[in-house]
Amino acid sequence: MLALLGPAGNRLAQAVGALRRHGTPAAPGAGAVPLARPNLAQLAQPNATLPAFVSACPVAGRYLALLGPLDWDHFPERPANHPWPGPTPAPRAPYVAAYLVKLDEGLRSMGQLRRYLCEHPALVWILGFPLTPDPTAPHGCAVAPSLPSRRQFGRVLRELDNAAAQFLLDGTVHLLRLELPAEVDFGDVIALDTKHIIAWVKDLRQPQSLRQRPLRQDQAAPGRPGLQAGLQETPQQGRG
Repeated sequence: MLALLGPAGNRLAQAVGALRRHGTPAAPGAGAVPLARPNLAQLAQPNATLPAFVSACPVAGRYLALLGPLDWDHFPERPANHPWPGPTPAPRAPYVAAYLVKLDEGLRSMGQLRRYLCEHPALVWILGFPLTPDPTAPHGCAVAPSLPSRRQFGRVLRELDNAAAQFLLDGTVHLLRLELPAEVDFGDVIALDTKHIIAWVKDLRQPQSLRQRPLRQDQAAPGRPGLQAGLQETPQQGRG
């Protein structure tokens, strides 16, 4: 019957045959989690609803408390309606949050970061990476396919816009100001005497033969009128 409909009927018959051979895809189980979710700041709110496996994960809870206070609602993402060709840019906020996890955990490479995230699916869920549906997975999504490769992690970090780094700096300074008492006047006055640092750097830039090291006043070399009190010649000067 379908063959009588021409090419369209043939394609429909092939699709029906494939369903008969492989079966209908299984519906997500009862433990399936929503693939779309709010950002870290919204998930960290007391009234936020979290999946059971996320609430039960101490790692996810710790990073919600650590990263949630940042103002992720105003993270400087690239605009989706970009005038340049190519696909819609992937959100960068999950990458930046993952880099903070890498720093906090002391992970030395992007490969270690990716492995750590694969071991903590609840952490991947709260970071906000786009999830790959998988009806056979315990929570309805596959963790490893949802994560960027280690090379992609490295490439995004190298090409990360300065606005993202400024976002982290401004957010950190703001949170520090909130934690300190008002009488501290945090950030209002900054005073630092750098003369000794400048002198030290200037001395390091001199050739080794011109450097002089301090000497106590009672150790000034006698009979050397050219040598100032309190300074001692270097071995190169003595041989000259």
